Parts: sequence; C-alpha cells; structure tokens
Amino acid sequence: MSGREASNENYKLQENLMYQTTVNQMHDVSRRRVLTTATAASGVVALGALGVTLAAAAPAPAQQRPRVDHYTTGANAELVPAITRVSKPPYRFTTLYSLKLPDLKAGDVVQAHGQFEVTNDLGFNVMIAHAMLVHRSETMVVHSDKPEGQVLSEYAGENVTPDMHHAFRTLVGSFAATVDGDAWLSVVIYSASDSPKPGDSIKVERGYGGLRAIVFRNPA
Repeated sequence: MSGREASNENYKLQENLMYQTTVNQMHDVSRRRVLTTATAASGVVALGALGVTLAAAAPAPAQQRPRVDHYTTGANAELVPAITRVSKPPYRFTTLYSLKLPDLKAGDVVQAHGQFEVTNDLGFNVMIAHAMLVHRSETMVVHSDKPEGQVLSEYAGENVTPDMHHAFRTLVGSFAATVDGDAWLSVVIYSASDSPKPGDSIKVERGYGGLRAIVFRNPA
C-alpha cells in the first residue's frame, strides 16, 4: 500500500469515528429529552447531568372550614323569679339571662337565641317587654336604668291579658365581632301597667327558657 492510500484509509477511519461519535451524542440528547419530558409530565424536572431536581408547585390546600362553638346558659338559668311592674315610664329593667362568649376574635360571627315565659296572675293587663344585648363586660341590672350594650334584638313588648295568663317570648339576633376579647350576651325584661295597685310583680317561670349562642370562628 502506497503512502497516499494509507493516508486515505486513515482519513476514512477518522471520518467513520467522528460520524459514530456524532450519532451517539445525538442519541444521548434525544434520550435526555425523552426523560426530561416524562419526568416533567409527572411533576418533577430533571436537570440532566447536574443531578438537580425541582419539585413542581404543590396544589393549593382546600379552604379551611370555620370552627363552630356552642354556648348555653343551661336549664333553670333565670336570674330572677319575678319582675316588678311600674305604672308609667321611666321603665325599670332587669337582667333575666347572662351568657359569656369567651375569646372572640375580630371577624367571628355570633348567632344568639333567647326565650322566656311569664305568668300574669294579677287580673288585669300587664305589658311585658324585652331586649337582647351584647356587652364588652358582664352587665346585670335589677329594677334599674336601661343597661348599656349593643342591641341584638330590639326593645319591644305587648300586653299579657288575664285570659292569656301565660306568655312566652323568643328573641333572635346576630353580630360580627370587631375586636378581640370576651363578650357577654344578656336578655333584659321590664313590665308596666296603669293599674292603681302598686308594687305588683309578674311571675317569671323557671326552666321554660334560656340563652344560647353559636359562634362561627373566623379561620383567618
């Protein structure tokens, strides 16, 4: 073999070697692309020879349900056995129920329900009136001035006649807490009649009512 022929043969061998190397590199690139595509589809991206993996963003957690708490005065929670009527304004107010709502947070929503029953044994019409309030501190009155507090169920009343004899009232209200801290619910009642007999009282039935509240806790 001449020197020229040997040189041509070496050139062909080098050309074949370069071709094979290029094919192998292209095969490796294609394989990495397939692996990258597959792993990306499964939520993880592989960064080739660096050996680094990045986890895909986790899905947003489901919305948290608010916590709900229930509070009640329980049975026989009436604070007075009777209320004394007045013959004309100013009316005199008495707290019938009081209920603590602990550790409220701004944004909590409170739904409250109260009920009571009275009996008119006096033989004439007697006005029975009431309201439900919320206070920042425990507030109770007996035959006194109107207490301070946010009104949840408005001051209202009607006559209880001798023929009616028994009468019950239901009060419903709600509010959203604007500050953190404890709060107190109360039901206040008052009575009046223009009968000339002084000092008469109207009976509050024991165990026929109470005060309850549901607190929807703000999850924020």
